[in-house]
Amino acid sequence: MIALINLTALKNLPRTLKGQKRQFIWDSRIIGFGAYRTTRGHVVFVYQFRLSPDRPTQRITIGKLGPLTPDQARMIAAGAALEVATGVDPIAKRREALKLVERDESLLLSNFAQHYLKVSVDARKLRSAKDIRFTIENDICPRLGHLLISEIDIPTTEAMMKDLARRSKSAPRSALIQLKAMLNYAKDTHKIDRVLIDALKSIQSGKRARVLTRTELTRFIEAIHDLGDVRGDALLCLLLLPKRVNEVAAMEWREIDDRNWVWTLPGRRTKNSTEETIILPPKVIEILQRQQPNPNLRQGFVFTLDGSHYARLGSKMKVSVDAYMHRRIELAAAQGQLMDPVKYWVFHDLRRTAATTLRKKPFFVPPHVLEAMLHHTSSIAPLQTVYQIDNGEDEVAEVLVTWSNYIDTLITDENAWPGGKNLDPLSKEEIEARVASLRADWPKRRGPNDDEEDAED
Repeated sequence: MIALINLTALKNLPRTLKGQKRQFIWDSRIIGFGAYRTTRGHVVFVYQFRLSPDRPTQRITIGKLGPLTPDQARMIAAGAALEVATGVDPIAKRREALKLVERDESLLLSNFAQHYLKVSVDARKLRSAKDIRFTIENDICPRLGHLLISEIDIPTTEAMMKDLARRSKSAPRSALIQLKAMLNYAKDTHKIDRVLIDALKSIQSGKRARVLTRTELTRFIEAIHDLGDVRGDALLCLLLLPKRVNEVAAMEWREIDDRNWVWTLPGRRTKNSTEETIILPPKVIEILQRQQPNPNLRQGFVFTLDGSHYARLGSKMKVSVDAYMHRRIELAAAQGQLMDPVKYWVFHDLRRTAATTLRKKPFFVPPHVLEAMLHHTSSIAPLQTVYQIDNGEDEVAEVLVTWSNYIDTLITDENAWPGGKNLDPLSKEEIEARVASLRADWPKRRGPNDDEEDAED
């Protein structure tokens, strides 16, 4: 029987009875990839091949349904098929590998990954630890976790990347980066002699160019006002400053000079690991004072819901913002203010929006000032870093006031606040329905946080 091997097809696969031949289902995509059901009812995946016409047919067992999904088993079969196509005997290769190295369970990628995450990611307190863990545990391990780290080669990795590419453009690139980092760690700690995928090139992701329109910015400001809690204030600061998401979300009072209202962002919390001094504009000062009016009590995180943890501005928060934006868009449309559908965007796009808007008419802010505002160092010439001690804090402060004033014009416009300034909170069901409508044509995301920062920014 030939069909696409999936869960539906496997449900109809009959159990092998004692004394009878196994009944196989053969995959319509990968020639030689098949499955049968044992006498005990377990589904077993196999790969059948012939190295040359004059040699007998051989079969290797891939694994059982449960530990493996049909897609994962198909991916393993595809790797074996590639080996056969290049004259490599998968059975001989497996036997040789078992001779050369004892199958140490700790060196299975799924097990080694947990060791790597603990000692090389969590212990170093990397800002990107959450995303690294997600990529390894949800993208890499389910596809390669059954292999020894010494067995991770280019064909198996390319098969993984091809599978991930069906979901999104960024997933294969992220997986390859993290897999290489993990294998290089294994090499550095003498667990393997060499990394077999060194020659595999990373897929370059295109630079994002998403800039919110004036109307979209207005709807965003209205939406975060409608949220009605400290996270709305944090998001307004994110727009007004404009910094990276976690730089604002995890702001601490000890970083704020509340006599002069200067924010010293420590290097440990910046992307380029260099300290930044920001003279805060009046609008931001008002927001910070609102978080804690009593100077004597200004301790811990500035934006907090419980006094102990900073307010998270991740994917759940983005869902609420999009839902509230959708309501404002709908109310504006009812008043005759139509706008184009909102394309996919993330909180990090607010930085690009600010810089792009300020570079154009009527502001014409010089590029070097915008770079200072964004805290970029890549474009600074070596002579500047040696001889120019002033980092442009005063110029940036003026630009931030200009940007804040521009934001004020959005929310004082006659077309702002459709439906009134104060609206009732949305129910959970309405949030789900509205965000589904707004995001109907958006690409499907996979990360724990859909507000990922761009690699180049």
